[in-house]
Amino acid sequence: MNAEKHPAQDVAEAYVSSLFVPAAPIRLDCILPSSFGVIQHQSQVIITTLEGLASKSIGIVEAMPSYKNNSTVETVIKPGPMTWMYDDIAAILLEFVIIIDGEEVLGGAGAFGMLKTDSGWMISGIESALQPSTQELHSTSQTPEGALHRVESFIEHLKQHDWSGMIADCLPGGGITLSRVSGYKTLPFPDLIEQLKRILSQRGDLVEELHDVEIKVLGNLALAWTPFTVSLEAEINMDTNDNSPVPAGRSPQLNPPVIQISGDVIHELAESVQRDVDMMDID
Repeated sequence: MNAEKHPAQDVAEAYVSSLFVPAAPIRLDCILPSSFGVIQHQSQVIITTLEGLASKSIGIVEAMPSYKNNSTVETVIKPGPMTWMYDDIAAILLEFVIIIDGEEVLGGAGAFGMLKTDSGWMISGIESALQPSTQELHSTSQTPEGALHRVESFIEHLKQHDWSGMIADCLPGGGITLSRVSGYKTLPFPDLIEQLKRILSQRGDLVEELHDVEIKVLGNLALAWTPFTVSLEAEINMDTNDNSPVPAGRSPQLNPPVIQISGDVIHELAESVQRDVDMMDID
């Protein structure tokens, strides 16, 4: 976790400051519009694209009993946002309060996925949880261990090729944003899993190991920063190695070979494995 203020934090804070304010312009300059956003408020879970998130969040404020057509609404960021970063991705966890006519009516927490693009840092995913006050965010019964269990369950189901189990670990209607050399790509979770099925049917088995995991929980929201290493165990024969030609006069050294591919978050998994393996020759 980075203690210094990261440039991506300015983008996240600018977006949150306008997110729940009816009179504020929508900050489309801060987001990747087709990426996914989630807001949890009371028993309601809203899942939409980031482009559609602003109108949904404003609807929550306008439904508050204290809101009137001429009300003044502010979203104020609380001190102490936390930032994690690796290369062109970052994650930010922050708290905020929503104030209507000078009275705090909701406390919120937001987890932001950030991606550095040619246009600068952009928001590539949001999860937000709202409570009647920020104090209630800190009195949650949820634990980091519970959030980590869900991540580990997803990885174990991947290892076992349990595709229905992987789907069960994902929020229905949600998805991911993948960082690519040529840009970014968004995928609903079912499409991600179909892509993984195709890759593994062609390439062999994946073994994913997490390390230096950090998890922060606020209310019903958890941010999991999960650096990982992926090993791809490929089939081998005398002439070819996972469809990669073996140079004449040389024989494979590993049986089975293991390709080490470094990544940083599970969102990178699907296409990065296929891209990197395609570029590799295995001795």
